[in-house]
Amino acid sequence: MVELAKGKAEKENLSNIEHSVASINDLSAFESGSQDVVTSNFGLMFTEDLPGALAEIHRVLRPGGHMVATVWEQNSLMTVCGATMVYLLGEAPPPPPLNPLSMKDPDVVDPKLSAAGFLPAVGHNSTLPLDFVMDASDPKTYKVICLPIKPKIDELQEAAEEGVDVYADAQRDVKEFCESEQFIDSGNLCISGIYRILLVSKPA
Repeated sequence: MVELAKGKAEKENLSNIEHSVASINDLSAFESGSQDVVTSNFGLMFTEDLPGALAEIHRVLRPGGHMVATVWEQNSLMTVCGATMVYLLGEAPPPPPLNPLSMKDPDVVDPKLSAAGFLPAVGHNSTLPLDFVMDASDPKTYKVICLPIKPKIDELQEAAEEGVDVYADAQRDVKEFCESEQFIDSGNLCISGIYRILLVSKPA
């Protein structure tokens, strides 16, 4: 993704951009109070330490700076992944250690934002439709759909007998489920949902 961002910056002749890789829970590469805006696109719900991530974001923001983050409120991708795990395991899987929908409820998330020192800004908790439209004939589409359950697929592959390709089985199961549940329309696989915008500020 960094290389893609670099390529886009070069294409747009943008020379005032720096690219780096950092953990959302460790922004030590950035000085305290050095950032006007911090964004997180569908990232906060995947951290094992949300308070720690929010504390780091709060630290690097200047007073009056903003955090703009997006989280899933609804996502049919989770339905597809859940059904695929049932196919692979033969039974319903246990709850995931990290639930991508863990931040869907503002009544749960807002107190955590307040505890981290943030104030709601105009537009906080607004929602927008979430639509992924991918080519249903492209095998890569089903590989992308399997990304949220890849750790479990890796585990099953390690335990599988020689010659068994769990990855191929998962992608086949995803395709069959999407076809049976009419996620495929006019040659496209359509994943829909709703995402919520977290727009908060660090007090000036």
